[in-house]
Amino acid sequence: GDEIEAMLADNPQLADYLARLEGVGLTDAFLATALHMLALLACGYAVSSMLRARTEETAGYAESMLATPLRRWWWLGSHVVVTVVGTTAVVAASAFGVGAGYAWAVGDTGQVGRLLRAGMSLLPPVLLVAAVVLLVIGWLPRLTALSWILLGMVVVIGLFAEVLRLPRWVRDLSPLEHVAALPGRSWPTGSLVVLSILGLVVGGAGVAGFCRRDLAGA
Repeated sequence: GDEIEAMLADNPQLADYLARLEGVGLTDAFLATALHMLALLACGYAVSSMLRARTEETAGYAESMLATPLRRWWWLGSHVVVTVVGTTAVVAASAFGVGAGYAWAVGDTGQVGRLLRAGMSLLPPVLLVAAVVLLVIGWLPRLTALSWILLGMVVVIGLFAEVLRLPRWVRDLSPLEHVAALPGRSWPTGSLVVLSILGLVVGGAGVAGFCRRDLAGA
């Protein structure tokens, strides 16, 4: 981040890409892009963590545990809590790492909080990806492999939308496209509220589906 302007002098294509983020300087555009890429990695963790519930189900562990007075929603809810807490920690640690690194480079500790705040704005869309995986587990358990296709779609849109000249409606399929982690800018409160509510609704529908269907091997 401290040397991005010098780097872009030798890479006009990257400079043009970053310039598409209107209203921010090249350095902040570069940092926003870094935060976005780290959010894609967080999506990978969220999908993997949420699919752990399906793995335990197909292995027969869930059936054994649910043969006790343990309720289905409580068992699945424990996986949801682990996914939410773990994903939050991954996003926060990533944003803090970017902020701390940049703060050390420029000698300004205020950059830590600024970039941490920007990075955390990407948490709701990442959790929405996990909620969609939960929906698949709840209603279409035999198609959980689609979760990795979902992750691949989010990654391709996030990294190659400009190169592939993807139309706007395709880009809008990725929750991350509705929030830009722009350091120094106010949070897009409207988008974050909508994404958070949508995540709760989709996740709740997934839990409801799991509580109604038969377990694998049952």
